[in-house]
Amino acid sequence: MNDKDIQENQTHPINSNASNNDLVSHLFLRIEKKLDHKDLYIGSIRKMNSTWVVVELKSEGKHLISIETIKALSNICQSEYKKSIRLNRSLPNSYLIIKKDFVSKLFIFSAIDLLLVNKKKLLIAIDGNASSGKTTFSKLLSQIYDCNIFHVDHYFQKPVSDPNDHLSNYASNINFKRMQREIFDPIQKEKDSKIHTMDLKTHTLSDEQLISYKEMSVVEGAYSMHPYIIKNYDLKILMTTTYFKQIIRIWKRNGFKKLTQFMKRWIPMENKYFHDLQIENDADIILRR
Repeated sequence: MNDKDIQENQTHPINSNASNNDLVSHLFLRIEKKLDHKDLYIGSIRKMNSTWVVVELKSEGKHLISIETIKALSNICQSEYKKSIRLNRSLPNSYLIIKKDFVSKLFIFSAIDLLLVNKKKLLIAIDGNASSGKTTFSKLLSQIYDCNIFHVDHYFQKPVSDPNDHLSNYASNINFKRMQREIFDPIQKEKDSKIHTMDLKTHTLSDEQLISYKEMSVVEGAYSMHPYIIKNYDLKILMTTTYFKQIIRIWKRNGFKKLTQFMKRWIPMENKYFHDLQIENDADIILRR
């Protein structure tokens, strides 16, 4: 498997020989005092049950993860916790218990934490198929990091293409010039952004909104890695899914009528963009769901 290629929910089983006295409802995180809390690394990842996994935390390794990220993940999992967890007696000395769904994303958090060590500001792209989980993942990032989230959907326009520019045939319905003006230029200057969001039902723009500058920003949505704007990013994440899963998710989210529109128009347009422009080759991390 390629280093940048992540399969979701890859774990290894852990044997369970705990007694009834080992039931707890709060112990999601343990860090030994001897570990340097500023430099922790992801160790082995083992399955506890169908929902939870235990992540070993080590003092050295390949994948750094900050104590701030660890604590944020622990808080998120505790807030979503509903039933007791049967802890295994052979748990690592230092560990983090998280939902199985977060396993593949751990290595994205690690990449972000590593970049934040040396970068004053960080701009991340999350591109991918419709219903691949881009918006959901961007929301998770906002729970872990102090960051702004910008949505490509807010930059729809009436399709416009330039016969002298073949790139304009891809995502001709996205106003990249407005994205550059409202998002990227202010971030590069470390200034607040003045944006207009779009009502996707009426296709009208909102009044100007002031978004305070933050050191980390995320741009999520299909076409966020288009050649027109790709040079702006420090980290590029591509999320993909199978056609079957895509259809099921769109049907559940949008209903049958919208699904037919996606199948006839939006999905073929996106697939052509991914294929022709070889977007996978430009991604730093690929998350396959």
